[in-house]
Amino acid sequence: MKLGVVVLNYNNYEETKRCVNSLLTQKDVTLEIVIVDNGSKNDSYTILKKEFGNYTNIHLISSKTNLGYAKGNNLGIKYLKKKQIYYIFVANSDIYFPVSTIMKQIVDGYAEGIGLIVPVIKNTNGTIDQRVVYKKKKLYLRIIKKVCQIYFGNTKVKNNTKRDNINEKNKKLTGLQTDCYIVSGSGFLLTPDFFLNYEGLFSKTFLYFEEWATIILLHKSNLLTKVVDNEPIIHKGGASSYNGKNADLVKLKYMKDSSKKIFRLIFMSKRKINKSINRG
Repeated sequence: MKLGVVVLNYNNYEETKRCVNSLLTQKDVTLEIVIVDNGSKNDSYTILKKEFGNYTNIHLISSKTNLGYAKGNNLGIKYLKKKQIYYIFVANSDIYFPVSTIMKQIVDGYAEGIGLIVPVIKNTNGTIDQRVVYKKKKLYLRIIKKVCQIYFGNTKVKNNTKRDNINEKNKKLTGLQTDCYIVSGSGFLLTPDFFLNYEGLFSKTFLYFEEWATIILLHKSNLLTKVVDNEPIIHKGGASSYNGKNADLVKLKYMKDSSKKIFRLIFMSKRKINKSINRG
């Protein structure tokens, strides 16, 4: 089976190299890997080009500016779809695949009606990596409530900002999710069913709440999520999204901006969503 992988790089070329090298060990799948250098401020593109430029199944795309999470990944998704690849794994650069059968285990979890497959991803301390979950019942009301809390709430941004993590019991759940949606931000597989409905990820958010946007897309198309019981992917993590001057104010700005875009997404038609994705 032909499977695409998009790895988004921003300044972290060492982690990207480790991620891609671990992907090259995967067996029983034919991988096409796209590395998107998302406007790095260092020599990432040159270094990655030197490392992987001679591989026929690794392709490098360079963006002159940082497009954010969704737009950056959409560059790779668009490239893979032009090659008629519709199973596409979206991978953070700071994950790696320690066992050679992981990607096969993930793609084998596909069945008709599933839009997104969530793999088991563990942090280096052995805990399950962060996921976002929402029950289907009153989904939009639940998200609107969260959006209002963020947009009109406390102006302080805590380092450990709580998102909609599932509790410890539910973190162990695997299989088809019929009454809720589960999305992991560190890595997930988009299926042909997803691409029958959407051109790519919702691209209006720059940073924060991308999982919420993806859940809304799935809900609009009556697509399911599935958690597979694969050999764990490892997530190094630990890096903050932004650590510069006035970091809290910058984070708050991005969070409020993204929450506003999420609110608007709820009321957008699929046609309008795809039009916005195609515009970038």
